[in-house]
Amino acid sequence: MSLSQPSPAKRARIDEDSESSAPTRSDVWHSDGSVVLQASNKQFRVHWGVLTMHSSVFKDLYSVPQPDLPGPMVDGCPVVELHDDPEPLAHFLRALYNPALFSQKTLSFDVLAALIRLGRKYDCQELRKASVERLISEFPTTASAYEAFREQDLVSPLSLTSSSTTLYDAIQLLKEQHLLSALPVAYFCSHITTRRPRLAQMRIVSGLFSRPREGWPMRDSGAAAYIPRMFAADLFAKKFAHCPECAEEVRDSVSAGRERAWNDLPSMFGLPSWEELQASDEI
Repeated sequence: MSLSQPSPAKRARIDEDSESSAPTRSDVWHSDGSVVLQASNKQFRVHWGVLTMHSSVFKDLYSVPQPDLPGPMVDGCPVVELHDDPEPLAHFLRALYNPALFSQKTLSFDVLAALIRLGRKYDCQELRKASVERLISEFPTTASAYEAFREQDLVSPLSLTSSSTTLYDAIQLLKEQHLLSALPVAYFCSHITTRRPRLAQMRIVSGLFSRPREGWPMRDSGAAAYIPRMFAADLFAKKFAHCPECAEEVRDSVSAGRERAWNDLPSMFGLPSWEELQASDEI
């Protein structure tokens, strides 16, 4: 065998590599679609009309004059190569065909992250806005919204507060997309899910209450530092005060302290005020 002839083993490996890198159809494949998008080795058959309706980027791309010699075609459709990861792109394309997506009770973080990132990249303003609002709703920016979220034992549709890993990803996404008003509560939730949640709760929650008035017949005036959530004023007064007059003063003190602590929450994490954070959001 001459040196110019490749060995059978090498030939087999090349054939296997070529086969493994061949494009494959994704589950986003509309038989009457007019364009095939390709990301890595995954192809998606969709409609130009749907893409251009939602995205100014695809609208501009569609209007570009085509060369006389057509490029790659699949089933009579032009192939457009995109430099995106296939899985997020699949989430993005499914959302374009599913207007009821945001009415679903639960959505995964991976789906929302894909819609926010690719919605920005391809200038799908309505899709990105709906995705951002859904994500931010997991991290209330007002004390009343936070209390409603916690006191009713609402379970996060994204289960963000149950996973420190997902919370870390969410915080990175919020910073990357400049959605800073959600960071204070996101940081607070991440502290609660650390290995020392009791200490984290003490540091944050200890500022939720005004200093008890001297002589109040409370069962434990220091118990406030150990409360793991923002109790409603009525519940706190009922638990720790012995008489109606004391309960009323406790209720007022709890409300005032809670409001002060909420206003100070961003500064506890080195962030600007709530007003500045909300003004800087890129929604």
